[in-house]
Amino acid sequence: MAENCTRKLIVEICNAKNLMPKDGQGTASAYAIVDFDGQRRRTKTKFRDLNPVWDEKLEFLVHDIESMAAEMLEINLYNDKKMGKRSTFLGKVKLAGSVFVKAGEETLVYYPLEKRSVFSQIKGEIGVKVFYVDEEAPPAPAEPAAEQKAETAEEKPKEEEDKKEENVEEKKEEEEKPKEEPPKEEEKPNPPPAETSKSEDTTAAATPPPPPPEVENPPIAHKEEASSTKVVATKSKAETGKSSQLVINELELRSLSGDHNRIAYDLVDRMPFLYVRVVKAKRANKEPACPLHAKLVIGTHSIKTKSQIDKDWDQVFAFDKEGLNSSSLEVSVWAEEEKKEEQKEGDAAATAATVVVDNCLGAVSFDLQEVPKRVPPDSPLAPQWYSLESEKSPGNDVMVSVWVGTQADEAFQEAWQSDSGGLIPETRAKVYLSPKLWYLRLTVIQTQDLQLGSGSEPKVRSPELYVKAQLGAQLFKTSRTPVGSAWNEDLVFVAAEPFEPFLVVMVEDWSNGQFVGQAKIHVPSLERRTDDKTEPKSRWFNLVGAENKPYAGRIHVRACLEGGYHVLDEAAHVTSDVQAAAKQLAKPLIGLLDVGIRGASNLLPVKTKDGTRGTTDAYVVAKYGQKWIRTRTILDRFNPRWNEQYTWDVYDPCTVLTIGVFDNGRYKRDEAGKPGRDLRIGKIRVRLSTLDTNKVYLNSYMLTVLLPNGAKKMGEIEIAVRFSCSSWLSLIQAYGTPLLPRMHYLRPLGPAQQDILRQTAMRMVTARLGRSEPPLGQEVVQFMLDTDTHVWSMRKSKANWFRVVGCLSHAAILARWLDGIRMWAHPPTTILVHVLLIAVVMCPQLVLSTIFMYAFLILALRFRYRMRVAHNVDLRLSYVDAVGPDELDEEFDGLPTTRSPDTVRFRYDRLRALASRAQTLLGDVAAQGERLEALFNWKDPRATGIFVVVCLFASLLFYVVPFKVFVLGSGFYYIRHPRFRDRSRNGGGAINEEVVPNHYLSTGLQIEAATVAGQLMRKLFQIIFYIQLILISILVIILTIRGFVYAARSTNHFRPEKWYPPLLGSTASAGIVSYLWEWISFHDPSKAIKTAFWVGPFLTCAVGILHILIGCPISSAIGTIAIISSVIQSLYTCWVNPRFDYATKILTVYTSFPPDKTATFVILSIITCLVYSSFLVTGIGGATATGTGLDILFIIVILLTYTWTMQVIKNMLYVTISQVRYMNFACGADMNTWIAFRDTVQHLVGSVCIGSAVVPVIGTIRGSARVMKSVVGGTDEFLFSCADCYSRVASTLITYGNRWGFVHVGIYNKGFMQASADTWGAFKTAELIPLIDSDLTGAFCFFSGVAVGSICTLVGGTWALAIHKSYATEVSIYAFFIGYFICRVALASQQACVSAYYVAYAENPQSLQFDATIPVRIQELLQRYNV
Repeated sequence: MAENCTRKLIVEICNAKNLMPKDGQGTASAYAIVDFDGQRRRTKTKFRDLNPVWDEKLEFLVHDIESMAAEMLEINLYNDKKMGKRSTFLGKVKLAGSVFVKAGEETLVYYPLEKRSVFSQIKGEIGVKVFYVDEEAPPAPAEPAAEQKAETAEEKPKEEEDKKEENVEEKKEEEEKPKEEPPKEEEKPNPPPAETSKSEDTTAAATPPPPPPEVENPPIAHKEEASSTKVVATKSKAETGKSSQLVINELELRSLSGDHNRIAYDLVDRMPFLYVRVVKAKRANKEPACPLHAKLVIGTHSIKTKSQIDKDWDQVFAFDKEGLNSSSLEVSVWAEEEKKEEQKEGDAAATAATVVVDNCLGAVSFDLQEVPKRVPPDSPLAPQWYSLESEKSPGNDVMVSVWVGTQADEAFQEAWQSDSGGLIPETRAKVYLSPKLWYLRLTVIQTQDLQLGSGSEPKVRSPELYVKAQLGAQLFKTSRTPVGSAWNEDLVFVAAEPFEPFLVVMVEDWSNGQFVGQAKIHVPSLERRTDDKTEPKSRWFNLVGAENKPYAGRIHVRACLEGGYHVLDEAAHVTSDVQAAAKQLAKPLIGLLDVGIRGASNLLPVKTKDGTRGTTDAYVVAKYGQKWIRTRTILDRFNPRWNEQYTWDVYDPCTVLTIGVFDNGRYKRDEAGKPGRDLRIGKIRVRLSTLDTNKVYLNSYMLTVLLPNGAKKMGEIEIAVRFSCSSWLSLIQAYGTPLLPRMHYLRPLGPAQQDILRQTAMRMVTARLGRSEPPLGQEVVQFMLDTDTHVWSMRKSKANWFRVVGCLSHAAILARWLDGIRMWAHPPTTILVHVLLIAVVMCPQLVLSTIFMYAFLILALRFRYRMRVAHNVDLRLSYVDAVGPDELDEEFDGLPTTRSPDTVRFRYDRLRALASRAQTLLGDVAAQGERLEALFNWKDPRATGIFVVVCLFASLLFYVVPFKVFVLGSGFYYIRHPRFRDRSRNGGGAINEEVVPNHYLSTGLQIEAATVAGQLMRKLFQIIFYIQLILISILVIILTIRGFVYAARSTNHFRPEKWYPPLLGSTASAGIVSYLWEWISFHDPSKAIKTAFWVGPFLTCAVGILHILIGCPISSAIGTIAIISSVIQSLYTCWVNPRFDYATKILTVYTSFPPDKTATFVILSIITCLVYSSFLVTGIGGATATGTGLDILFIIVILLTYTWTMQVIKNMLYVTISQVRYMNFACGADMNTWIAFRDTVQHLVGSVCIGSAVVPVIGTIRGSARVMKSVVGGTDEFLFSCADCYSRVASTLITYGNRWGFVHVGIYNKGFMQASADTWGAFKTAELIPLIDSDLTGAFCFFSGVAVGSICTLVGGTWALAIHKSYATEVSIYAFFIGYFICRVALASQQACVSAYYVAYAENPQSLQFDATIPVRIQELLQRYNV
């Protein structure tokens, strides 16, 4: 994480459910206190509500980003003391930092409230969203140059400096080191050769070591650096006064550091390796620039580096010390020189051929007995210069370092390894991660408007349809239903991150086998849920048919990614991971699993080498959770020693570690270039629940592999396992929680469906790991995951049968023991049972305590016989020793079978014989059940009559005889002495009880959503809007500062003290007049309408007169336009005067039942507009101060952005109020205005921005078209045709951009274009277009805005005219803009109510929520225009 990045943790307390009453009156006044990293925040109190809703976001600063996962977030709920005298605690929730997610990935998760103590009375749950946001920190203040340079010099790492600076520093160190610290012989890391000069030793000692290579598994040295970094960070926090502390125990530090492989290497043996690092060479004669390479020779081992020209080799070679057959190492440097040789062929001319010749530049020898040893955490050994011994070319040097280390050395991973074939990628140790898997649930609801068949095909009377969905290679179908019926079926897929782009949903006609259409659902944008408390939103998708059918109907589906499940990719009884897919539901870390893979012994050859002898190239794969590890491959050894150690995080103790051994065949390729296959050697499994904590288990396990010719023992593997757990409490708590996430129990998947999904997940994991580099072979992953568990096998069936018999054997033992008691096989025991029976009957309250005490004593006695060694799979349980060859051949036979018909017939007959036994058993059970049912249904009258009489006498008997006497007598009779027992024994039967699960089908509110393209467009406009706000703010600040600087000059004509007050005063008057006008229209709509239409023209005329009085040409032109406009307004008022009564009735919709908190929203909107207008006024004044051409452009840009922003503010209020009123008109529900506003801000800003830009333009076009058509009439045919064409264009445009579309934007979350089209279509269907055109609500708001703008113009213009005449024109223009828009914002709520009224009526004209206002008006219009 970058140092200049700060992180904030956002905790959104949404709501709580079913709280415990605490105030003594059956309710509770709850509030939440949230603590995180020494910071505390508190929510508001929700009075007298057991299901409070807060929806509050609390921010916390993350002091240390690296240790955030170790922090705990604690949420405590309390009852407000002011409302009750009882206990105030309502519950708490603790969340680990590891479950926090990034912003955008959060989901609402409900956590059950926990008790503070054993005696706390707590119930309920709380819904929380937790996410973090990374923000760029502001730049640090400038510091003096000297200090800045000093800090830069201290902080800048050496490896990032330029090469020239390194050379200078090396020279300085070479000159200074002999003076400061003379070299010591015993401290030299490498023994120099005899002829190495002293100056060269000094130069080598002074040379700084190059940075160590990056390896996949960082060494201990890296861990110490990370630890020291954390300590420094902690100190700096303490110095700056921050109170947070870095509290990470050793277990968590090991888990977070990622240095699992080399923490201690305490579970494996240290393997000595001879490390040779060859860095570079230096030639005395550099004239012939030719490639150089170094050659290392140790006895029979010979290896050379890559050839380089003027570049460093910097290669490390690791030789297994046990495999060395010499005591000396020779390092030589060779130059690859090109020489030309003349060749003659017959009589032809001599030709010159270029031949590459290796020329030795010298060699240096090392005695391996004197090579120093290095064990991490020692620092890397610095390479030194050594002179090469050569008679032909003296003066050459090579930089080499030689040491003896272990496999824990940081250079081991990237080194050339002698025991694994060198630098072959397929033989290196690697760590793999399984893909993150999700369940994708697709609920197919119904289809509509389907275009079935074509004209040439005969139509089926009752066609049947089915839906087919495909995600990648997964394909599922629904059942067949008639057209018009609903499916309501769930199709569940497995999705892996990164997700497939689209889920394809296809509708097909089963009756004639025709394809109807398909729709594509974007998978990455699907909703992710963690529980079943909320259903995802359903959506309609258009179906695309064949090429000649762009629209084939639509389908209604609901799709989401299920994060509350764990996607099983292993067999359920050997799973190693039970974590939910959603990170928010992650279980807390309870410990670490350390596994040391030491080696194998007595492995059998599995292939031949060179066709002469057998060989094995063994490696180990271990899997636990999502982490797979693969050791390096030891070539051509039957007793390989890996000695590699790995660590996994453990979240549940009831999991299994799987370890498999394989022979590597992929590092060799055949003649076609294809890699071979890896062969199985064996597999073992270790259950973590059988391991004691913090104890090392070092054992050898037999490796057995099942082959077509039978089970074969392939050798033994030696591993060391340790399960570390620092907290017994967390371990015990893990046993008390369900194994799988809650969704598996709340909404379980069927066994057959679960098996299909498991097989799909296995194939996905196999494919993903097979695409890694180097790939983990398909055969390896399938063997580790047991992908063939679903395949029929006689051996597995027998093994499972005997496993069931083994589990039931305890019941058989108990039955034999009771029979022995009954038969008095051991009389003292039977007498004791008599006494126990009497005690139980006389004191029944001791029954359960006696049973559990007996179980305790039995288990306590068996503790001493517990297994001390982590056991592996018992071969007898897997039945591999007693399986026949034909059964093995059947198990290895694939699907479909490849065996001969006679073999298949034999196996089929055998399977029929087994099935007949199962059939007979089921028949016997069914017969007994039918006999019992016949007893109660009088199918056998005599038996039922006898049973009725027995029941009557039994009821009388049990009424007279006490139950204790009956139990005691029955017990004595059962265990009576054999002398008093008849020799004949009656058999008994058992009743098989069945439990029928209940299935619930829940449907939610069907809310349509926009398409992917629409969502992108909305997001784009939202981003553009926010960017323009930021840019215009920056521009205004710059212009304001520059304007005041220019105004301070004596030569400048701009006077801010005379320019700003009139304009700011008119801005303030705009806010006051707008609020008063909104108040008047609310209390008396009739007077407000008449005033707006009749007084408005006079105010406009007054503005024109004012501008004419100013006297400048521009002002005179504006005044003339204003006077003409006033005349037009007067004529329009006279024309629409008959509509005033209807307009007054419509406005009473708002005044009769105004939405809650409307006045608050209006006041806040007006204040926001005033602040924003005043802010932009300062920028306009700054641009006016200079008055250049560019500044005029700035003013135009400011006015345009001001227009768009004010439209957005107005329409945000419009959408919010229209949501509330629509819900009231449509279904009589009262919606919270604050919730509607929150939804608008969170989800609808993009659509509002689009509509704010489109509606004014389209509205102006349509208004001008209507005016043109009414003015032209039918006098001129050409003008009439032009006006009619223009009107048609305007009518088309209004369909896709009208203000009534904002209602559907708020209600259905549609895109603005789609919402406008649907709304206008509803108007056409309800025949409301003439009524909409004649409505005066929009004209009233427009005239009101003009009137308020005119008042502001008169205020600002008169003021400016009085103090500075030259400013009057521009001040009056800006004042008019400000007054007009602020008034439109103030009246947005009224216009929204009227629009919601029209839209709700158009969708359901028969609703009882509406009176006869609209129908009566429609009849009037029809009569007037004779329509």
